[in-house]
Amino acid sequence: MEKYWLMVLLVFVITQPGSITFANWDAPYGFYKDLSVWLSSAAGGLLLVLAYGLYEWRNGKLSSVNLLLVGVTILLTAIIGYRAELALGGEMGYGRENIVLFVIGGLIGSILSVMLLLISLLFSSEGLVL
Repeated sequence: MEKYWLMVLLVFVITQPGSITFANWDAPYGFYKDLSVWLSSAAGGLLLVLAYGLYEWRNGKLSSVNLLLVGVTILLTAIIGYRAELALGGEMGYGRENIVLFVIGGLIGSILSVMLLLISLLFSSEGLVL
């Protein structure tokens, strides 16, 4: 169970640098843009963790309370990220229609953020130039 909650926490940590990196390739909209892209990517990654949790629950290694709490975490993450997206007027593209498309776009965003993780960590310091 502890490993499962570590995975939940790591989704937020791993998606943050890459999400902010690809969010800033667009026009500078500020904090809300970074927040909405990060939380969308995190919600998409949490869906994958929830799917793994369902597999572990079926094998009897995880309780249903844990799955419920992760579901609430996904819901809160998506709502906060979607509200940040609405503050931008839907400028980031994939979230302007509804919250379901926001989370589906987050699945793609989570993959992109993991792909950009290493390069974004290398260039996270302003003084670091390769």
